[in-house]
Formats: sequence, C-alpha cells, structure tokens
Amino acid sequence: MEQVIVNGRKYAVYLQEERYYTYNAKGNLIRELQKTPLSSSEIKYTYSSSQIWRQTVNTNNGIITQNILDTIRLNSQGFDDNFIYNEQGLMLTYKSWAKTATVKVETHNQVYHSAPYQGLGQLINEWIFDINRKSVPQIYQFLGVGNQNLISSVTTVAKGIPFVTNGLVYHVDYNYEFDTFGRVKHETQVDTDYPDSSWPFIVNPGGIGIIYYDYECH
Repeated sequence: MEQVIVNGRKYAVYLQEERYYTYNAKGNLIRELQKTPLSSSEIKYTYSSSQIWRQTVNTNNGIITQNILDTIRLNSQGFDDNFIYNEQGLMLTYKSWAKTATVKVETHNQVYHSAPYQGLGQLINEWIFDINRKSVPQIYQFLGVGNQNLISSVTTVAKGIPFVTNGLVYHVDYNYEFDTFGRVKHETQVDTDYPDSSWPFIVNPGGIGIIYYDYECH
C-alpha cells in the first residue's frame, strides 16, 4: 500500500497489476504479460500481411486455466479491421457503429465521439489533449497511430440510455510526472464523483488510478 496526496486529498493506493510489453525490430508487439498477485495472462502475437495470430494463456496460482487462439484481421493500412481510421491512421470508431456514431476532431487538442450504447441512446465522450506534451508510445500498433499528445481530461455524457441519468455522468483529469528524457514516468487519473449519476462503469472506483511507466530499449 502507498499513500498519495492529489489536490489536497489523501488516497490509499494498492498494486493492482503489472504489465510488460515486448516488441520486435519492426516495432510490432510480440508478447504481452499481465500479472496480479494470484494470476497472470501471457499473450503472444504472430504476424502476416493480412492478419495477426494471438495466443492467450491464462493462469491462476500457477495452473493454466485457459489457452485461447484467435486472429485479428488487418486492413490495407495494417490495422485491426474491426475499426475505422482516418487517412493518418487515427482510430475513429467501431465499424459496427459507423452509421450511428459521430466523430469530430475539432482541433489538435480535442476529439469528440458520440456512439450508440447497446442500441439504446447515445454515449458522448470528449477528450482534451495537452498539445505541448507527446503521448506515451502506442502499445498496440495494430490499433492505429494513437493520439500524438497526452490526455488532459475525458468527459462522458449520457443521452437517452434507460438506466442512466441524462447529462454529465463521468469525468477524469490526468496529471503526469516526467523523467529526465521527458517521458511519462507517473500517470495519475483523478475521477470526479457525481452523486446523482447512475453511471456504473467507473474506471477508478476508488477515485484515483496511478500508472507507473518503465522503459527498456535494446
């Protein structure tokens, strides 16, 4: 457990999981390892020009509980074909939402996305970016080029979803610390609590999330 103070408020922070990513000389993700105190998940990626083979091995207390092999089909840009991207390779939305979703890149530091939620109502997200800071490296290169700048905040608004109060339901502010090379070493996500909201999918249920980054280059 670690005690941290953000915006004058004290939080108790516990290690939830560790994640490790390994890439080949082309910059393609070839191995992903997720570890918690009791379980782990190892994912290996093998590439062709048209698809990715993905093998996932899950263990619990050292015993293999799942061994899954699936594929990801790639489009002509070399990205996951389940999504739509712009010419620059920025992911816009799911293909299945193409007729009902609205995506606007207002400026370099603002992205607006409106999409149907389980066929009922609309879920509207707005991302604000810090144009003075480069984003952390894109982990999954097959999901597009990723955002070029660090996220400053995300705001979520619900409209016409039966079990959720209309209006602002969720907001997250992002704060960062940097190493001597200007890379992110700590990312702190601070959730805003809306007592009247019935939104159940809070990313950080305790009100805060901290990600520590380590980099290793060969």
